[in-house]
Parts: sequence; C-alpha cells; structure tokens
Amino acid sequence: MRARLRVARVACGGYFSAVVTECGQALSWGNGDWGKLGHGDEAEQHAPRRIVGGDLVWCAGGGSSADGGSSGHGGAARVALAAAASAVTAAAGCGGGGGGGGIGGVSSGGYGAISRVVAAAAGANHLILVTERGEALACGQGDGGRLGLGERFSQVGEFCVSPTRVRFAALCGGAAAAVRKRAGGGAVPKVAAAAAGLEHTALLLEGGELLTCGYGEHGRLGHGGSGVGGGSNGSGAGADADANLPTRVVVGVASDETSDETPSSENMASPPQQRTSFVAVACGEHHTAAVSGCGRLFTFGRGGCGVLGHGSGGADTVAGEGEGEGDALCDRSVALPVRALEGVAFIVSVSASLTQTVAMADDGRLFAFGSKRPHAAAAAGAAVVGAGAGQGGEQQQQQQQQQQQAPRVEALPVELLLDASLPPPPLSDEAAEEMHGGEEQGERQAPSLTVELIS
Repeated sequence: MRARLRVARVACGGYFSAVVTECGQALSWGNGDWGKLGHGDEAEQHAPRRIVGGDLVWCAGGGSSADGGSSGHGGAARVALAAAASAVTAAAGCGGGGGGGGIGGVSSGGYGAISRVVAAAAGANHLILVTERGEALACGQGDGGRLGLGERFSQVGEFCVSPTRVRFAALCGGAAAAVRKRAGGGAVPKVAAAAAGLEHTALLLEGGELLTCGYGEHGRLGHGGSGVGGGSNGSGAGADADANLPTRVVVGVASDETSDETPSSENMASPPQQRTSFVAVACGEHHTAAVSGCGRLFTFGRGGCGVLGHGSGGADTVAGEGEGEGDALCDRSVALPVRALEGVAFIVSVSASLTQTVAMADDGRLFAFGSKRPHAAAAAGAAVVGAGAGQGGEQQQQQQQQQQQAPRVEALPVELLLDASLPPPPLSDEAAEEMHGGEEQGERQAPSLTVELIS
C-alpha cells in the first residue's frame, strides 16, 4: 500500500537519505551498511521506509504501527508496551516524559509514549534523530563514539542497527553536572537540534548548550586542549581526544579579544564561568561551526583550506600544509569567533562541508570561506573546452598559470553576490496550478513536498 506523506525535514548522508514528515514519522532509504538506516538490519532499501524499533516508538490512532522493524535492543517489548498504552496516548496526543536509562529493556519514564521525530542529521555512516520530547536517538557506525552511546558502541567495527537513546544520564564531571542543573536538577538535557559530520556529532540543547562526541582529531569536538568533560575515551587528555558521550564545547576568544564570559586561552583546564548560548550548528567532515543567539559565528576543528574563517598569513595554504604554531590556518580545539564578521552581519544559520563553510545573515546575505580550487578548476576546464583545436594547448597553459597564481583559499569570509538576472527554474504543472490557485485566494502558496511510503 502506498501513502503520500508531507515532508518537513530532509537529511542526506553517505549513500543514504532520511526524511521527517509533518506528522512526526522518520523514513530512510539507500545503503544500509552499519545499520545507519535504523531498520534493525543492514539491508539496502530502495524506497522510503518508516523507522520503527529500538527506542523509537510510533503509534498512529488507536494502535501500534510497527512494521517489523524493531531491533534486538528491546524494540519489540517497547512496541508492545506502546500498543497497550495506545488508548492513553491517543487521547493525550504526543505526550509522556523523557525518561533516562541505558540501552535495552523497558523502564519507566515514558518509553511507551509516542516518539514524534522533529529533526534528523545524517553523517557518512550514522543517523541522529531528535524527538519533540528532546530525545536524541542514534544508529549506524559507532567508531570513535560518534553515536554518543558510551563505550559499548565506540570501538572500531561496532555499530547499532536501531535508533538508541543517547546516554546523557551517564555523563559525569563538572561540565555534565552543570548541564543537568540547568536542565532541572537530575533531568536529562533536552536536545533541540543535531548535526552530523564524517565521524562526529553535535547536539544543541534547548538552553543553548552545545555538546559534541566522536573522533576528536584536529580538535573538531571543541573540548579544549585538556580534554574537558567526562566523555573522553582517549588514552590521554588532549585536543584530539575522542568522546563516546556528549561533552560540552569550550568557548574561547581570539588572541586580540578579551571577555568576561569566555576563557582567554585555548588550552583551558576548566570550563568558563559563563557560556555562550548557541542557536544553530553544522558539522563539516573535520570541523564544526555554530551560531550564537547574538548573531556571532564560531568555528573549531581542522583549519586547513581556511574553513574556520580566521584569516591567514599565507593565502595558498591548504589542508595538511602550514598548520604549524602561529599559522592562522592551524587547528582550533575550542570554539573561536569569526572576527571578520563582527559588526558586519548578524548570522542566523550556517552550513559546512569538507573544504568550505557558508553562513547566512538575517538580511539574506551569504558569506563563504574555504577552498576555491574546485571553482578555479571548473573555469579552466570550461575555457579549454571552448577553445579551438589549435589554441587549446596554449590556453590551457595560460589557465593553469592563472590558477597557480590565484589564491587557493579564502581564509576570511567573503560575501557571495547572487546573479538576480537568472530566471527562476520552471515549475511542474501540478506546482504551478497549486500556486495559481493560492494567488486567486490572495495568498501565494509554496508547492508541497511529498514522499511515497511503501508499507
């Protein structure tokens, strides 16, 4: 049977995709290696399939809508519990408390209540789901602790095939205690948003706290040079230490900036007394970018290619080169503000990839920094293709010389100017009819995005 569902969120990872519908369901399809689709196995899915099982319970109407996708982590028991409690949950809507606890088994705290998904983040081989109750559920490859499930799923080759609740309650130490205190005593912190990189994960809490877990190489977790927090599982404390449980990001300041709310050194042994409140986060493959509530952009992790936006003394430095002491493109192990945007733009969102970072201001302007080489290569290729047979070799040499002379990175934010003369893309007949109908009623309606669910 096919059903058309309206899509609210989309996330794409390594050879797989996931969507969140307006009614709170999560669906995924594509390559199923490492169990990253969350269906209880590693099978490949050629069409969107609803994620049910593990710690994710979905009830529709008066009963359970599980379709056999539960895993070995107590999923069947939770679905049965949800079916028994369906009369209550159907009357009360999406309710229940956000319970604590570990992996497997059924415990109190609302495990049988409806789990409406509101957001999803996809990494190379793992998936993070966020529910409206503030829970974070993870599945897929667990190397380095990127799932935030503790030691059990953090070793090389370990993976989790069904959505499993991230283990905030198991955190210990000063930073974690402060998080729990702001969340209401012993309560589990509530997650508002998530981002996933190649091998790490970032979780944004409702109060603005930013936590990360996974491989810590190049300082991409932002835990500082001393391994601040109780989630480190590395052999030693350092900027590159891994974390198998979500650990708070340390906020630092630029070398020429002083502040009462942030530490003045990148290698702080203790967390700052006051913390920056974040509202958005994005993960590149080896770095992380976050936006604060006051419109400031912070970055940390690998500095190669200028993806951190902190400037450079040498404009042609690339990843793996010139990352020594004092180089502006070196790695950063704490979140540092992008000073070039201070007073220039109020940043509201950010996106990050392997070699580039793009931030959007509240007035719609875009600012980008990072590698320029793909663009230069594309321009050179287009010029060679358009050249005559007799002049192709000469023009190709000229293009190569120009490419070598031009800066290969933008280490400081540069505003992107969009060409307003470009015509808008054509609409399908269905979308055009829908928009035309809305205009007749005095409203301009955007075309709906739907996905077919095969069950």
